[in-house]
Amino acid sequence: MDTGAHMARSQTRSSAKSGQGSPLLNRYLKRMGQIPLLSREDEVEVARRAADGGPDAELAKQALINANLRLVVSIAKQYTYRGLPLPDLIQEGNLGLMKAVEKFDWTRGFKFSTYASWWIRQSIIRAIESQIRTIRIPIYKLELVNQIHYVQKVLYRQLGREPSHTEIAERLEVEPAKIDELMQLTREPMSLDSPVSDDSDSTVGDFIESPDAVAPGTEHDVATLTDELCHALATLTPREETVVRMRYGLGEPMNYSLEEIGSRFRLTRERIRQIELKAIRKLRLASRCQDLGAYMAS
Repeated sequence: MDTGAHMARSQTRSSAKSGQGSPLLNRYLKRMGQIPLLSREDEVEVARRAADGGPDAELAKQALINANLRLVVSIAKQYTYRGLPLPDLIQEGNLGLMKAVEKFDWTRGFKFSTYASWWIRQSIIRAIESQIRTIRIPIYKLELVNQIHYVQKVLYRQLGREPSHTEIAERLEVEPAKIDELMQLTREPMSLDSPVSDDSDSTVGDFIESPDAVAPGTEHDVATLTDELCHALATLTPREETVVRMRYGLGEPMNYSLEEIGSRFRLTRERIRQIELKAIRKLRLASRCQDLGAYMAS
């Protein structure tokens, strides 16, 4: 059986010619669906063999990659219609998956899919950013910038007009001055309903990223933040971790408000805020990484 890397390279060679319903992509998805998933116990054993560097280490890495190709497709589909065709998104996600396999530390007790999801998203987001625009913003600031753009798009649809910075600030529960500052970083003064070209129905707003997006940065920045975040989250209770993930869009399709999280847990908005603040204090204490400290402080 082909490895995940080989399967990814094979389908990507024709991605420029392939649409989302192309026969090549369909064959790839069909073959991927025939690969058995790993149980939790098997995953730990395979990850251990992959990290040991023994004679079967490469086979173990291959097995870990193949068993998580579905995860890549699931995440890649969340980023369609943002400048890259699905085959390219899958290829970029597979590259992130392979990087996760190389860096995964099974001894820390994390589920591999949780760890890999971050790397997959970063690889996809980098490719989209490279395709659409070049942007140089620190990771912790770009998180807020993407939240602003996402809320701007939501409010635009709700109000039928572009929202003011004050309206965006109210939704995000920050000062309007903060919105002014961060909006300047993107240097995108055009309207969300501006067409991207004369012969296209797509608008600028169609290419705004979800708030779980992270900026393309240096390899060291992303690697450090990824590892520290995964390790720090392990210090939280299950409820605290869920609240943090939902509030900051970590492994979630969007950032949730305090009210939305409260509805899930049947708790008040204020109680969720208290849980969030307690969790953030734990994360700051648990992490020795300055990038993570700045990220959470924002």
